[in-house]
Amino acid sequence: GSVMFENAADVMVRFRSEKQTNKLGTLMEITKGNDLPDDQKRPLCLEYDFDEWGVRGIRHGNLADFPTLTLKDNMPLADQILHYLRDEAGRDSATSIARTLNAERAYVAQILTKDSRFSRVGKAGKEVFYAVTANVSPEES
Repeated sequence: GSVMFENAADVMVRFRSEKQTNKLGTLMEITKGNDLPDDQKRPLCLEYDFDEWGVRGIRHGNLADFPTLTLKDNMPLADQILHYLRDEAGRDSATSIARTLNAERAYVAQILTKDSRFSRVGKAGKEVFYAVTANVSPEES
């Protein structure tokens, strides 16, 4: 074995997944490929459908159906929340946002209450809903 496994690899693949109610989206991207043409390095998104018996089907997925798959690792959580609310959900609760972005609910709630880019827009029972503040432009993200 080598401690320089990344340097010795001919192909390296980054794997990400996003779970939804009865679906799982996966994204596989080649991050390093020796002697691979560029058209072989395109991302592959697969969607798995589940029912009470297990996997019902697998098909090529659409990245638009799984918004968190394309978020960059180095994007701060507050910016991920901004993009999610602005581009996908419109408004949502801290619990749902945390589940969607695979983040700690307490941290998401803290960002939503302290970051001026987000505003409280409603409440249903104990669930508080947030949206992007009206005066936040796309350039601020």
